[in-house]
Amino acid sequence: MKSHMDVVINSLLDHAIVSLDPDGHVTSWNSAAEKTKGYTEAEIMGRHFSCFYTQEDLALDLPALALRKAAERGRHEAEGWRVRKGGDLFWANVVVQPLVDHAGTIQGFVKVTRDNTQNLQVENLREELHQSQKLEMVGQLTGGVAHDFNNLLTAIEATHDLVRKYANDARVDRIMDVNKTALDRSRKLISQLLAFSRKQLLYPKISSINDLIAVFDVLLQKAVGEKVTFSLDLKQDLAAACIDQGQFQSALLNLVVNARDAMPAGGLLRVFTDQIALTEVNYLPPYDVPAGDYIVLGVSDTGRGMSPYVCAKAFEPFFTTKEPGAGTGLGLSQCYGFARQSGGTLVIESQEGQGTTVRLLVPAMIASINVAVQPSARTILFVDDDWAVRVLVAEILRDLGHTVIEAEDAQDALHQLHNDISIDFLFTDIIMPNGMDGLQLIAAARDIRPGLRALLASGYPRDVLRDLARLPDDVAYLAKPYSRSDLSANFGAYKPASEDGIPSRPTGR
Repeated sequence: MKSHMDVVINSLLDHAIVSLDPDGHVTSWNSAAEKTKGYTEAEIMGRHFSCFYTQEDLALDLPALALRKAAERGRHEAEGWRVRKGGDLFWANVVVQPLVDHAGTIQGFVKVTRDNTQNLQVENLREELHQSQKLEMVGQLTGGVAHDFNNLLTAIEATHDLVRKYANDARVDRIMDVNKTALDRSRKLISQLLAFSRKQLLYPKISSINDLIAVFDVLLQKAVGEKVTFSLDLKQDLAAACIDQGQFQSALLNLVVNARDAMPAGGLLRVFTDQIALTEVNYLPPYDVPAGDYIVLGVSDTGRGMSPYVCAKAFEPFFTTKEPGAGTGLGLSQCYGFARQSGGTLVIESQEGQGTTVRLLVPAMIASINVAVQPSARTILFVDDDWAVRVLVAEILRDLGHTVIEAEDAQDALHQLHNDISIDFLFTDIIMPNGMDGLQLIAAARDIRPGLRALLASGYPRDVLRDLARLPDDVAYLAKPYSRSDLSANFGAYKPASEDGIPSRPTGR
């Protein structure tokens, strides 16, 4: 007949209660222990409790350590992975207390285990959601800052192009060379920030991932250096992916350089490809993307690895573990932004001292539409609320041989369109004040002049705008900051009406 204590112990369905002898062998076993760990009382009695530990924990002699700490301190509590009878793992909270007699001699131990796997999963999902929300917030901030800087860089670039053309002085040429270097570095920085915030301009093409890696092979091996063994493992018969080829190769180079830097004493660096089908069953985190077919680019190293803290912050802009001056902290954030904007994701698997594997996933065969503008000499209605951009870009367009009518906002532009003036092209910024943006202006302008050609400029990418279903397919797009050569490619370059320099009076307003 069971004692009252046995009834109480067996009623605790969420607490696996086990008695151990002084050496750690099981001497009693409640019903919750059978439910939690899978062993019947007949199967477990007399066995050492170390059978519940993983091989890694056994190698560290954690079972003996738990008994020793409980004996020394009167109580020992720990959390970790434990093993059920069938080999499945569960996350356990374990408390071990010694059983002592009146003389203080340890007669055994009582061990109470709770299965906290579900709580751990909830906590992990909560942390992943928090991290995702934090990255989204940082992305919105960097995207807004980058957009504003693109306006400034457009004005600076226009000034540079005009000074370069009309200054006839060797000293000015040298100064302009320095200025151009600073401009290029600024454009790259803004591009990286826009990549992280998923607002960079992409030119996707249907591409073979393996071919893009193969033509990059020599450069990758040079980037790796002599200390590191470089290996390519490309899965054959991969489906095509629709990606920006330049941005993909830039991401690949970033990942390879990061892997190399993690192995200063040398090691093995492996670049591999794969194709996976994510379903509703297996697409859960870390693959935070919709179910479907994905192409995988993987880069693994045998370097120092990352701590959980570093892994959690690795995608944040300007976060770096490198020495000052050795890195900007934008490499992984740029790769992450490219992957997300391409419809995929980037995941890191790493442990300190055991190397790192980064996987970049992109969907297979994403269609894209590119609309080209045929260049021709035209009268252009140029709309931009930024005074410096408007004045300087208008001068470059005139210098290319075009007639330019300037407008500072949409209402000003509509007023010009109502006048009896021949206008062949509407060139407008998207973000403008006073209640009407560039997209709304294009629609209103075409009500007045059906079929009017339009070119839209912005610091935001075309594909992001297309997601809003507001950008017509026949509207061409030009990303800021743009240069004289960009304007020439879209509108053409013709002999200016005057060869004396910058016109003193603009044509039109």
